[in-house]
Amino acid sequence: MQRHAKASWARAAPLGLAAAALLGSAPVAAQSDDEPAVALDRLLKLPESAPVEGSLEKRSGSTRNEWQARYREARGDLKQANAQLEETRAAIEKRAGEESGQWQMSAPGLGGAAAASPTDSPLDYKLTQELRRNREEVERAERALQDLDVEANLAGVPPDWRAAD
Repeated sequence: MQRHAKASWARAAPLGLAAAALLGSAPVAAQSDDEPAVALDRLLKLPESAPVEGSLEKRSGSTRNEWQARYREARGDLKQANAQLEETRAAIEKRAGEESGQWQMSAPGLGGAAAASPTDSPLDYKLTQELRRNREEVERAERALQDLDVEANLAGVPPDWRAAD
């Protein structure tokens, strides 16, 4: 415990001396007569000519580049989900074209070949399930993009920060 107290005193002592020197309670190096005295409040402010590095504009804690990256990611997810959905639809159409023929049969009273569509057959169960999952993924990606739009609207994000590159 004593060692910790000594260590903190050793760190705080130089700061205390510097503060005392600024406030005028400790001896300060002699100022020459040709240099004007500088007020303390002026020493604690940056000069107007100093470059300000923290001038990045943020909305809801994110910069322009971060908002654009979020939009790129959301649009990329939606594009990928739509591509997978189209691949699955093409596979189902291809399968339906391969299995269609003039000798399709169906149960009596169901309307002939239209009732026995290939997408209803157990052979295409895997494709229909994949189609359902892909549709859900597209809906999820659309909702995520819509949620991002709502968040951006609430944060006051300008339209050019949302634009696609």
